[in-house]
Amino acid sequence: LESGNEEKAKQSAKKLESEWDDDKMILSVFVNHGLLDEISESLARMSSMTSTKELAHFNSEYSVIRVKIHQIKAENGFDVSAFY
Repeated sequence: LESGNEEKAKQSAKKLESEWDDDKMILSVFVNHGLLDEISESLARMSSMTSTKELAHFNSEYSVIRVKIHQIKAENGFDVSAFY
C-alpha cells in the first residue's frame, strides 16, 4: 500500500481474500488449520486497513501473510507458488 492508492489497495486486498477463501479449502486437506486460520485473520485485518493512516499496519499484515505462506511451503514440502 502506498499513499494515494487506497482504493486500489482495498480492491486488491478484497480480491486476495476471496481467492484465499477458495484456495484455503484445498490446502486444508494438507496443512495445519491453525496456520490457515492465522492467514485468514491477517487477510481480514489487512482488508480493513486500506487508509493512508494505517499504511504501516497494512504492510505489516501483508508481511505476516507472506511469512505464513512460506511457512506452509517449508513445513509441507510442496510449492505453494501455484496458489500465491
